[in-house]
Amino acid sequence: MARMRDARHSTVHVEYTEFSRPHAITSVCRMAGMDIEGTLDITAEGGLTRLSWTWKLDTHGPLRLINPVARAIGDRQEHSSWARLKDHLERPDTR
Repeated sequence: MARMRDARHSTVHVEYTEFSRPHAITSVCRMAGMDIEGTLDITAEGGLTRLSWTWKLDTHGPLRLINPVARAIGDRQEHSSWARLKDHLERPDTR
């Protein structure tokens, strides 16, 4: 279990619930307004590594009323994070 604070200083509890090395990592993130359960899958394709993920967002409290908006914001933030990681890993100076 890990504990961290996000940019707005709310506490996030992260629990890694399953490791299927080297194929998958499953986790649960708990915050004041939502819980997120998901799996990161890691597969080899040719000489490359593909990362894919599935997440289940469960909002509670006041966030339940704006669930579609919270989901859209989360999707955009997640896409941005993965794009930055991809750019970083594909930069010639990081190989």
